[in-house]
Amino acid sequence: MLYTDYDLPCILSGAIGANRDPNNYSDQTAYNNYITAIKNAVAICFRPRQAATFMTTHAPNYQAAATALKDAIKTLELSAISTGVTPLKTALDGIAPPNTYEDPLNPGIKLTYEYDDPLYNYFGKEDYVAYTYNRYSDERGNANGIWASQQLPEEPVLQTTPAPTPEQVAAFNLAHDQWVIDYAAAQENINPVKAVSVAYALNRFNLYAARLVRVPTVKTRLSEALTLVNFGALNETDYTTASWNDFERAYNFATSVNLDNGPSLRQTKVNTARENLIETWKELLRSADYAPLLAALTQAQALNQALYTPTSLSALTTALADALAVQPGLAMNAANQAIINAAAAAIQNAIAQLEAIVVESVQEDVVIDEINNFIFGLDLGESLANLLQASEGGTLVYTGAPVRPGTGTVVDLMNGETVIASYTIVVYGDLSRDGLTRSVDALMALQSSAEVIGLDGFQALAGDVNNSGTVTSIDALKILQYSAGVITSF
Repeated sequence: MLYTDYDLPCILSGAIGANRDPNNYSDQTAYNNYITAIKNAVAICFRPRQAATFMTTHAPNYQAAATALKDAIKTLELSAISTGVTPLKTALDGIAPPNTYEDPLNPGIKLTYEYDDPLYNYFGKEDYVAYTYNRYSDERGNANGIWASQQLPEEPVLQTTPAPTPEQVAAFNLAHDQWVIDYAAAQENINPVKAVSVAYALNRFNLYAARLVRVPTVKTRLSEALTLVNFGALNETDYTTASWNDFERAYNFATSVNLDNGPSLRQTKVNTARENLIETWKELLRSADYAPLLAALTQAQALNQALYTPTSLSALTTALADALAVQPGLAMNAANQAIINAAAAAIQNAIAQLEAIVVESVQEDVVIDEINNFIFGLDLGESLANLLQASEGGTLVYTGAPVRPGTGTVVDLMNGETVIASYTIVVYGDLSRDGLTRSVDALMALQSSAEVIGLDGFQALAGDVNNSGTVTSIDALKILQYSAGVITSF
């Protein structure tokens, strides 16, 4: 004889085991109906039976009783009163505080403490005897699960400091639109938590948290790691800035942890210090060789740019701008080194192509002595514009010429307000500095040869028309002949 009990015994057993408290439900009628459904199920499942009459007295009632009990449970749970889960969160954070804090510049945005921040909380399996931590971890997971089940999605927050970029605003808008959808769905699907569940989870969590047994802190491997990296033997300039900064930070943290002998030091902190130290040490990147570029930049910096023509300087300006755009701290590889070397070569080439601003003679047979800064051979019968000129970017300023340029007149080569060089004009036969060769100049030459008068250096150069090295009567004669038109050159 075959029949089905429609799983009524199992449903009934679950209902009895749930031990539902009427204080956890807002609908008293639903609770009464639930109790009635349980009683009916008990009557059917446990009422005495006889084989001869079972199929007529018992079997037909299983389906209706199972359906009624399931419906009563479903209706009752709709009126369940949810309890707060804040005590769970308080207990969880009391044992292992979270390593997050609110951004002071952007309220609502959470930031995470860095590993070397004094406020970072270290807590983990390595700090405790394994079996005590494992039991604690199980209860923590259960308590945290209950708390998390009652949390609704957090609303996104747009940063205000610094001002968000258009891309960040667009991303925020998308995230907020999705949050509205997720929040509504979470509200609809959230299941209430009974007070008894929270109390039970909280009790077990506190029980096993109190049973945690700390282990002694061991720093042997951390000390070995500090010795291994041999910080003092490393040269910061050999590595990229970013990788060195990470390593130095990890080294300083590891050193401070290794020196910490306080009772609050945890093994997780020691292990983190060692792991970060080894990791950043392994990730140190050799820096590319910037020496050629630095040398070229130093050479360019030492140049007086006022000495060179604007056209030739433009190439150097471009090369310097390109060099300064080279990213600092590049890692050592062929491609990066090629970038650095090319920038250095461009500066060197631009320096080699620089053209100095110089004094140029318009007349022929003029000698510009760049060593002694003298100008010889000018025909002063021409206007100033037809005597000398400056190359691109320069100007000429004449000083010490009462009437016209002559022996002793100073010619300043200028670039703006900067004096590039000063030259002194020497006119052969012009001892009187008036720019003319006259009999008075011959007389001065003759008097000088007879040691009647003395001549300064410029006059002596102007009077030595035969280039003998001294002013003699022969020079005086030639000057006189030139002034009388007997000869036309010296």
